[in-house]
Amino acid sequence: MDVLNLSIGGPDFMDHPFVDKVWELTANNVIMVSAIGNDGPLYGTLNNPADQMDVIGVGGIDFEDNIARFSSRGMTTWELPGGYGRVKPDIVTYGAGVRGSGVKGGCRALSGTSVASPVVAGAVTLLVSTVQKRELVNPASMKQALIASARRLPGVNMFEQGHGKLDLLRAYQILNSYKPQASLSPSYIDLTECPYMWPYCSQPIYYGGMPTIVNVTILNGMGVTGRIVDKVMLLSGLW
Repeated sequence: MDVLNLSIGGPDFMDHPFVDKVWELTANNVIMVSAIGNDGPLYGTLNNPADQMDVIGVGGIDFEDNIARFSSRGMTTWELPGGYGRVKPDIVTYGAGVRGSGVKGGCRALSGTSVASPVVAGAVTLLVSTVQKRELVNPASMKQALIASARRLPGVNMFEQGHGKLDLLRAYQILNSYKPQASLSPSYIDLTECPYMWPYCSQPIYYGGMPTIVNVTILNGMGVTGRIVDKVMLLSGLW
């Protein structure tokens, strides 16, 4: 099995046997795609396992590229209250009024991130079947390709849209020229870039003020395990 879609989930990321089984699957090269949840527009309403670092969490949009009201928003709550959560969902795609097969035949309109998630899972399956260097495809490299190729939606922050809207063609192009690497999510932090960087861009930085904390995820497309071999440096005021 190469790809697994889970259009299910819940808020209990403390269900350790389930979480461990998800980690086991992704460590064995199964690419897992999961619905981020339908508890929007409230923030901090993400579902597990979509909120896990090794899972591609999918949010929903309508056909006008607006974030669906029902789509759950980040940040992740695993890290609270000891720190800030991670950026989720990873990407978004159509999940409102999507035509699907009806139980009694014909078609019907379906809405929910449970609809958006299999759209991405289908795209991932297509990418796995067509990419030239199959041995380079793993959960991390697939996520790297999807988030690097995603089309950012205007006027929407990163805890609503993640890295943007699924772009299958661009993801295919990135995967076919892919070289194993480590990358960051988000790939950069710009405190002047609103509204995408909200709420960070709305927090003034000044001497004596409260620190601004950003949780950045390292994606390792080179293997299941890895380690940081050098310290992070500040260059020209940018991380």
